[in-house]
Parts: sequence; structure tokens; C-alpha cells
Amino acid sequence: MRTKFSKLAFSVGISLALALTFFACSSDDPSPSEQQSQGGESSSSTVEPPNGGLSSSVVQSSSSVNNSSSGCAPNDLGKGYDVIGSPYINWTDVKNIPVLDQNKMCQDGILDLDKPGSKQEFLFFSGSTVEELYSKRNESMKIGANLGVEIKIPLVFSAGVDVKFAKNTSNGSQESSSKKYFYSQMRSYRYTGEHQIKSGSESARNLSKYLTNDFISDLKSTTSPGQILDRYGSHVFIHYFKGGSLEANYTYTGSNSASRITSAEQMELAVKGSAKKQLKVSAGIDYETSNSNEQAVNELEDHLSFYYVAYGGKDLKASQDMSELAKEYGGWVGTIEQNARTTGIKDFAQSFIPVWDLAQLVEGVTSARINDLKSEFKKRAEAQGAKFPEANCIPEDNNSTHYCSNGFLKEYGKVTDEGGKTYKTVVIGTQTWMAENLNYNVTGSKCRGTTLYTDSSFSENLGEWSRSTYYLLEDKNTINCDKYGRLYDWSTAMALPPNCKESSCASQIPAKHKGICPVNYHIPTNADWDKLILFVGGEKTAGRYLKATVGWDNCGSSSSYLSKCDDKYGFSALPGGVGHSPDGEFGFKEVIGYIGNWWSSTEISSIYYSAASIRSMHPYSDVVEIGEEDKAVWHSVRCVKD
Repeated sequence: MRTKFSKLAFSVGISLALALTFFACSSDDPSPSEQQSQGGESSSSTVEPPNGGLSSSVVQSSSSVNNSSSGCAPNDLGKGYDVIGSPYINWTDVKNIPVLDQNKMCQDGILDLDKPGSKQEFLFFSGSTVEELYSKRNESMKIGANLGVEIKIPLVFSAGVDVKFAKNTSNGSQESSSKKYFYSQMRSYRYTGEHQIKSGSESARNLSKYLTNDFISDLKSTTSPGQILDRYGSHVFIHYFKGGSLEANYTYTGSNSASRITSAEQMELAVKGSAKKQLKVSAGIDYETSNSNEQAVNELEDHLSFYYVAYGGKDLKASQDMSELAKEYGGWVGTIEQNARTTGIKDFAQSFIPVWDLAQLVEGVTSARINDLKSEFKKRAEAQGAKFPEANCIPEDNNSTHYCSNGFLKEYGKVTDEGGKTYKTVVIGTQTWMAENLNYNVTGSKCRGTTLYTDSSFSENLGEWSRSTYYLLEDKNTINCDKYGRLYDWSTAMALPPNCKESSCASQIPAKHKGICPVNYHIPTNADWDKLILFVGGEKTAGRYLKATVGWDNCGSSSSYLSKCDDKYGFSALPGGVGHSPDGEFGFKEVIGYIGNWWSSTEISSIYYSAASIRSMHPYSDVVEIGEEDKAVWHSVRCVKD
């Protein structure tokens, strides 16, 4: 069966991958590995463009654009773009009526045009449904429209994604007795230059003096908000990349053979192998393929629905023929330099300014007029499937599907361990963490049990007898395991031999050591913990912001508690206690509710015992402490995505 994508379907997101990778081009952006941990699986290096710095004062202008008199090369800076109604990015939808006066900007020297640089990039995304594929592709894109809320747009800016494709092929996720469908997308692009308004001049306030007469006049007239967005777009370019891009979409249609592809991950590996084999561009694709993947590649190519479309360079007609693309690909790449197009941006905030941010600086334009523009944008975005979480949420708003992260409601991710238990996950900065303590019932793990015993001793300092209460650890899965997770000694958590508790096993620990974590997750290193703690404000306050609002001794988000547990980012740290070897007992102040300790994979040399680094939180302190612990002691585990 051959299933067709409409050209519109493929032009919809043609440059979102560009945005994800171009996001890596600034000095403040994440590295390629950090991009991968977010889900934007770029496999190539980054280039850092130079930045200028220039500021200007706010002066109202009545100048109009006169490109013919401008000394600058033709460009799209200051022109509008409808990020709701257009495929993203498609230069044919750049608005002809500019918002900013390019002539004046050029005269003032605030434009950087055709900065040198040429780079080939590849991105791959896969899913069990079309919706999952697009969700993975878009999850790293930061879309902030300056409406006071964060926008989550599952299928990017446009409704042009051909949902008929999913329905006609497999109804999105259904599997027949003989076929299973998987979807993947390869994006290839080369950028040849970039245009930007120089750093220091790109703010709405500094750019307000360059507003064109047409834009100002329409703002002050009875022109409706909808007409303004139609005419000028919803956002204005302040930074974009020139080049060419190609999108190839793969649909695996399954088979009865025992070798058939059985997961989105396997599909992605097969697509990578097929792309390397078919396009013969291995020098530009930085990933590994092996002979063991050849069977999956052959299976994919034998049961494949395929479509591609290219922008920039010479005209490449959309086709379902992989061999045709393979013949044309090299020649197409070579023609991009002569026919470069507006094909990519950095992250949303660095590349666009909303028209209402510029409009609010125009004298005589009321706040009601500005709000009407915002409302019109929001209405259009929601009509295209965008979701606007309620602003100013609190952790108490968390439910089974959503969590409050830094004031915005977000949807939990999920991951399943090798025992079949599913956990919630949250995105904090560029990392994805489990939002629950690991509860994988592996041999050697323990739970805080219900068996108590007391120990009486005479204190010479106090001059009296004291009684200490202990809770024994148990092997069975108690109710405490379900809430607080299980406890593990270090070698068990790391899935290493027992003798690693007494000696160093550094030679057996790769950079991202899986241990007993789910697939594609690993035991966090000290560096992983450091990155998390730094993002939430530093070690002195990280404990307050990472701890769950319930489950700690007299610690919560309301003023009725002695100390604050805000759970500001959805991490929901819970105190599973500490278990001591060899008896596996909890001391009174080491029980659930009093202390939470989490292993890292980082070993620490010690004269007296073999140790590893841990992170600790307590109910009456905002600090996240770093310490070292005997590897034979039992602590909690949190896993972080590779």
C-alpha cells in the first residue's frame, strides 16, 4: 500500500527542525547533547554566530520602506509572518507589507546581512502515530507569544498537517493482525547565511522608531485586529537563516515476517540506516549504523510509504521514489547557495517580536486595542489546536495528567521501567527527569516496612535512659514502596556486581550509565544533579523548589507549615528514608518524611570505604546537600533521560 502526503502536509513544519538546531547556534543555547535530552535529536555540531551591540532611543517615525533606496541587500527583517496561518517556515508566506522600515534600519547600521557560514544538518524523529511524531519533533520548540502564558501547539503553527494521512493509513494508532504502522521523518538542510537585527537593537522599544506609516495608520484606524494580523502577520522577523531544506517522510506499513519493526525507536534506526545507504552522504551524518541494523533497514524499504519535498536550491518535485531522491540529492544541495531562501529561525523568542509588543509603543494606541490583538491571536491559535495553559498555576493544581512548572500547567511525560511500571516525567530546563522515585522491584532492593523495634540505652550526657524506634526494611512491596519508591544499595542501583560496594568499578561506568533505570534513562551523574540544581536557583534554595508539597514532615506550600516545600517545577522529591547495612534498619530521623537521599553514578575515593556521591534533602532546610555515602547503604533513585 502506498499512502500519499499532501504537499501542504509536508510544508507545514518544514523548518521547525531548523528552529531546533538553529537554536543551538547562539552562545546561550544548549549543546547538541542537551538538545537530544530534550527530544530534538540533532546529531551534528553547532556554529556560534558573532553578535553586535547597538542601542537606540525611542522616537516615533513616519517613514515608509523604500527598498530601492536602501543600501542593504534585499531581506525579510522587519517583515511580518503569520505563525498561525502559515507553514513554518515558508518564505512564500512572508508578508509583503512590512512592519519596520528597512531603509532606516539600514541607514542606522543595525542590520547584519548574509553573515558567512555553511553547514549541513540532519534531524530524525519517529513515533507510533503521526501525532506522536509531530509531538516529539516539536517538544523542544519554545513558543512564547508574550501573552502571559506558555503556548503548547502539538502540530506547530498551522492546521495544514494532513490528519487524513493518519486516518487513512492506520487511524492514528490502530494495529491490524498483520500490520503495524510506524512513522518517521528525516530533515536535511543546509544554511548558507543569516540575517539579523544586531544584538542590543532588537527589543520592541528600540525598534519602535522604525515602524512604517502603514502599520501605524492601521493601528490607529478602525482596521480590525483580524485584518491587521492578515495584513502584517502576527510576528515580525528579527533573526532568520537562509538556505534550503528537505523533508522526507517515511511510513512503515508492517508485515507478517518475524523480522518486522516493532517500535518507534527501531523505526528511527532503520530510517537513519536507509538514509545513509540511499543518499550516500555519510560524511555529513554524524551517527552510527551497524550490520545488525541491516535487517531492519531492508524490512523498512520493503514495506515503505515514502514522500519528500524540498525548498530552496533547484526545484525538487515531491515524489514517492527514494531512488529518485537519491539521484537528485547531491545536485540539489549544490544549488542552495545560488537559491537560498528564508528557511529557519533560532528559538521563537530570539527570532520574532509580536506585533502587539510593537503596537503598544505607538502613541494613541489604547491597551484595549493591544488586548484585542492578543485575543485575536489566541483565538486563531486555539482554532488550530494550540493549548493555552492557565497562568499562575500552583502545585496544588497538579493532577494525574498535568503538573505546575514555574507557574505554567504542563503535561506529564511518561516512561516505563523494565518491570512494566510506568512513571511520570517532567522537563526542567533541558533535562527530562522522572517525577517519582524509582520503584523497580529488583533483587537487593528494599522498602521501609511496618515492623518496629525499640532500643533502650542510658545516656551519660543526659543522665537518663532513652528509647530509639526503628523501622526494618522489607523485601515485599509495601504501600510505602508505591508512594516513596524502593531503596537500593549503590551496586544494585547501578546494576553492577556486589563487589562494587567495596571497590572501585569506574572502568564499568560509561558517561550515561543505565543501571536499573528505564531504557533511554540513566543514573544521574554529579554533573546531571548540578545542572538541575543550578537551573532551579542553586543549592541554597533548590530543596524548597524540588520537594513535593506533601509527604515531608511539617513542610508544604502553605503558610501553615514550619518550612516551605513548593514543588515549583513538578520534580516532587519525596523522602524515602535511609537504610543501613547489615540489618537494614531506619534510625528515627532517617525514616520516611525526614530525609531523602538519592544516588549518583559518581564514585568517590575514600581511605576507609568505597563511597559514591549522593544528594540529600531535609524538611526544615531549603538546601540540597551533596555528600558521600558508603555504597552498602540503601537510598532512593531518580533517573534522568539520556
